[in-house]
Amino acid sequence: FRNKGACLSPQTAFYNLLGMETLGLRMERACDNAKRLAEFLNTYPDVTVNYPGLSDSLWHAQAEKVLQNGYGAILTIRVGSKERAFDLINTLTIPKIVSESTLNAHSTQKEQEEAGVFDDLIRISVGIEDVEDLIEDFKHALK
Repeated sequence: FRNKGACLSPQTAFYNLLGMETLGLRMERACDNAKRLAEFLNTYPDVTVNYPGLSDSLWHAQAEKVLQNGYGAILTIRVGSKERAFDLINTLTIPKIVSESTLNAHSTQKEQEEAGVFDDLIRISVGIEDVEDLIEDFKHALK
């Protein structure tokens, strides 16, 4: 499965096709939400935000050249320590926790650092939820 992928059942393939009809609208909303959340999180001096839609991002100029309909729905933040990262994650109520401390688990410390993966890094995949609710949730968790 890891190398070749799974073979979809006919019913699952049908559901995937149904979801494709609204993919453009959902991605537009998710990208807008991610940018707004990134802008909000960027106001915290002790939080480092990595999102190409921010004008101070190292990737902003490149993103402006190659991305046409938004900057994506994924951002990362660094919060200073592994303990603070886990406190933040455990305080949030809207985001679903998919994995904890598993990103690059099979990489060496050096490989992780070269890839920009640190103990205090949180990867946020933003969806179509109400962005104001999401911002309030982060605001409460960052107190």
